Amino acid sequence: MCGLYGAVSTALAKEEVDNVIDLGTITMLRGRHSSGLISVSRHKAAPKIEWVKDRTNSANLLGSKEAEDLLKKHPYILAGHCRHATVGAINTANAHPFHVGNIIGMHNGTLTFRDTKVPAGMTDSEHLFTLINERGLEDALKDTFGAYALIWVDTQKGTLNMIRNEQRTLYIMHGGGTTYWSSEYSFLGLIKHRGNNNNFSTPEAVKPHTLIQTSLTDVRRVNISEVNPDKAVFSMKDHVVEDKKETRPFKAPVTSTAVPVTKKETLTLAPAANQNTGTVMGPVKPRPVVPDKTTPIFKMYKGYRALPMEWSKAREILEKGCAGCDRVARMLSKVYFYNKESFICETCANIPARVEYVGANPNDLWLAECTYARVKEGTDAVQS
Repeated sequence: MCGLYGAVSTALAKEEVDNVIDLGTITMLRGRHSSGLISVSRHKAAPKIEWVKDRTNSANLLGSKEAEDLLKKHPYILAGHCRHATVGAINTANAHPFHVGNIIGMHNGTLTFRDTKVPAGMTDSEHLFTLINERGLEDALKDTFGAYALIWVDTQKGTLNMIRNEQRTLYIMHGGGTTYWSSEYSFLGLIKHRGNNNNFSTPEAVKPHTLIQTSLTDVRRVNISEVNPDKAVFSMKDHVVEDKKETRPFKAPVTSTAVPVTKKETLTLAPAANQNTGTVMGPVKPRPVVPDKTTPIFKMYKGYRALPMEWSKAREILEKGCAGCDRVARMLSKVYFYNKESFICETCANIPARVEYVGANPNDLWLAECTYARVKEGTDAVQS
């Protein structure tokens, strides 16, 4: 039994990175033999993929200098793994993620294979990612028998991918424009309650055999498709070649060299509105704008460059949500307009990576002003 965890957003704020660290710490309960962490950050507007792994538990790994260096690079995707060994030796080489060609992947489960044999010294997980790299996902799954939940980055397609079958669990939860995932429902529930944030959705299970693909260049574009390989029923065969377990003290994790994403015209960063595929990921149930409890006598709203806006127009824009995290705002919310039609919330405005992501000029952000007067109860006087 292994554990998967992680998060994806336009940019991960400090509290969201802390949530991932907390997830990684409690996911250690599912496996202590080794652990790993994938980080995707931006380098000159292109995704930069780096990872660290070692034969130690996730708490030690996440507290290492190598992992802390990755977290300082303002990642917008973090994917972690805790391993409980079933196939292959316990060593750094067999820790997840595995890098095979265009695939950097993590697996929870145990597999055997119909037509191929796991090479000596290799784990079943690494062999599966080798098949995915060589044949593609659907053909690779046709050769497998057993349990799987998979998280991987495809550097050729420029996507973050996740899929599972009925024999392994995987849950997702949305909150503040960020999507978290975990192998256990209760782990996400703990993050939700510790955060004391009503904006978190209820964790939900990823549907078996459903591939969820997120673009690395615009994480708000998500494609969901069914993958049902035509399998023949066959008996379990033992293809496992046991390795002698390695014993050694903990050493500094081995950090990989960044793998550049293959540049394709279809992966060029573009505004979400100009893309016609996929669905926009955001809060599952956006909160509606709460109507004023008293009847305003006078209303005024100022947005970009302190220009007056019609009250109804301001409400319409705020209901569309923050450009950085999709969070719906109220009339009295503290938001910043960067053009006449778009705004970012206070949280996103304090994250330089999100300001850059939405295409805003950090020196041209205008704090919205909402002014209205109310009739004081029992009098005819107007109270501002």
